[in-house]
Amino acid sequence: MANQKNKTLQPSLPSFWKFVWMLFMQPISLHFMLKDLGIDPDASGWKLLKKKNNKKNTQQYLIYHTTLLVLVMPIFVFLFALFLQSLGIDINWKKVAVGVTFGVAFGVAGGIAFGVAFGVAGGIALGVALGVAEGIALGGALGVAVGVAVGVTGGIAVGVAFFFGFFRIWSYLPELVLQSVSYFIRIPPTSLSSSPLFFHELSYLPYPFLGRMIEESAVNYPLLTRKALARCTITLGQKRIGERTLVRLQFKELQRYFQQQKFESLYELKGEWLPARSPDNPKTLRRISEIGRYLYAYQHAIQAQQQVQHLQKAFDQLKSLQNYFLAKKSDWSITASQPLKTWQQWIKAEIQQIEQQTTKEIPNPFYYGRPISPEYGTDLFRGRETIARHIEQLLADQQQSLSIALLAPRRCGKSSMLKMLPIMLPDAVFVFYDLQDNTVDSIEGFFRSLVKRTQEQAYQDRGIKIPDLPEGTAFEAGREWLELVDKQVNRTLLICIDEFERLPELLPEGRQKLLQLMSLFRATIQHRQHIRLLVSGAAPFDELEHIWNDNFINVQEIKLPHLDYQSSIGLIREPIKTFPKDAIPADLADAIYQRSNGQPFLLQAFAGLTIEHLNNNELKTANLDMLDEIEEKVMQRCSTYFRDVYGSAPESAKLALRQLSNGENCVLDRVGKRWLLRRLLITEQEELVIPIFGHWVREFAGDL
Repeated sequence: MANQKNKTLQPSLPSFWKFVWMLFMQPISLHFMLKDLGIDPDASGWKLLKKKNNKKNTQQYLIYHTTLLVLVMPIFVFLFALFLQSLGIDINWKKVAVGVTFGVAFGVAGGIAFGVAFGVAGGIALGVALGVAEGIALGGALGVAVGVAVGVTGGIAVGVAFFFGFFRIWSYLPELVLQSVSYFIRIPPTSLSSSPLFFHELSYLPYPFLGRMIEESAVNYPLLTRKALARCTITLGQKRIGERTLVRLQFKELQRYFQQQKFESLYELKGEWLPARSPDNPKTLRRISEIGRYLYAYQHAIQAQQQVQHLQKAFDQLKSLQNYFLAKKSDWSITASQPLKTWQQWIKAEIQQIEQQTTKEIPNPFYYGRPISPEYGTDLFRGRETIARHIEQLLADQQQSLSIALLAPRRCGKSSMLKMLPIMLPDAVFVFYDLQDNTVDSIEGFFRSLVKRTQEQAYQDRGIKIPDLPEGTAFEAGREWLELVDKQVNRTLLICIDEFERLPELLPEGRQKLLQLMSLFRATIQHRQHIRLLVSGAAPFDELEHIWNDNFINVQEIKLPHLDYQSSIGLIREPIKTFPKDAIPADLADAIYQRSNGQPFLLQAFAGLTIEHLNNNELKTANLDMLDEIEEKVMQRCSTYFRDVYGSAPESAKLALRQLSNGENCVLDRVGKRWLLRRLLITEQEELVIPIFGHWVREFAGDL
């Protein structure tokens, strides 16, 4: 039953008359259809007869051509001869038969020797020419007249005949009428479906109103619009119309993203008609993507100074694009030049508004709640220089087959560290792959998303093009891709997998697949000269399954501590150079450090909410009396973080946290103490490290 079902699902040739229609009217689509069916349209008859695969379709294909050559062509010739005879022209039927015979013979011979399509086309042409021309018996006076005409105007006649035949004027005129009627009468459901564009692919002259019809159908009939655009690419007379229309559709989408301030989509070039961001995109789209990148960075920057910088870069990119349009006329310059000026005006207005606002408020540069990255400035990234140098030293040693594990509790700066590494280590190529942002449900999905992120980041940060994932099974393709990348990239490429401990739960294919993936990681570490792996997470390897330790050979664990006192105070009091020196006095900065113990997320939350409090109350300087009110706000804003930390703790650790937060002594087992120590929540003397966390546990842990 299964085999029978598979047979019925196999693709097959269309019916004979549809095949004939496609042969003469849609040859390009027929060509690709035959290729998909495993039939070479250019192959000789001998080669096709000997072919063993897909024999049924091949035999049917040969039968179609034979029928066309032996049956259809003679019938057409004799019918045409009858038509001429009805006009009073004498027909020599013996010569008609001889011409048809020569045509069939040539077609069969040519098909066997050179190619079926070539033989049939040549046979039909020869049969029609000889069968009709030789079969016309012209009388004396008529014959002389025709002879003179041919002699005198032969070249003109051939030229006119060629023009009308090649450009299909005989069919273009009725198509022109049908196209115009379809546009003006608006045949439901959409006039586009009635366009001659869908009837054949041999129109060499453009259809009027076709571009408008495609645009009008784009909103409600996107599939039909895509089909029309695809047909335009293979129909010579409509190709330019399709190109111009696609540009207009793409810019409409970009314009809508800009107006709705969906700058991430503008950057990614995501949409119905946009191709998605890629190094292979046309230059104009790549430039617009860069504009979107700066606008997206502006949208997510908190610091006013950084917002202005990103907007200014977007403005400069727009100006450069306008100059490019002036130097090179194109469909994009015609479509986008004027509307892009409104983008510039909006950016100018935004810059002015931000600059006016910043004169009234204290700038708030703190990014608590999301990782710091180069787009949002480097001022807030403090106290990690030693760790960056350590990573640089490990990567510089090409003789060692090593991997790096960057370990730290949640919200302690791992992701920020990874995002800032590219500017701290400019000689390496970094790929930041966050398992939370790249949800996968299979090994194939993992490799596809990894390749995509590698291509995007390598091109964006270093201008390097990374090859696509090869064909084959997931592991074969992944192994071959890593080998290709290793040969192509002449510098260290560090693949950083964030939240690595979540990988087993994201791959539901079983332990065997995970073991294969770990084995591939190990082979990459050992045998690839330029590729290195860095995994980051909260859990050390010895808290996970043995497969991590077994496969991440020579793993170098790097632990991120809380920020030290000096870095913390500097960050609070002078986060950026233009920050008012007296906004947060020294005693309040010291108290904030003591309450957070330099935990980066909480430290920035305290500082950011302090500035927010000052701006809301139109104050210029904070004081120590505000600390309790600000701490309450920190507990509210950071409650998700507190719940996550407390909720993930073992039961013995939870009990200890409740006891310590109430000032009681506690007795911890080995597992609970090790868990709390590694999350930087207690000291070796079993004292709470972060007082505000104890405050939260005391007030809210009982409700969980």
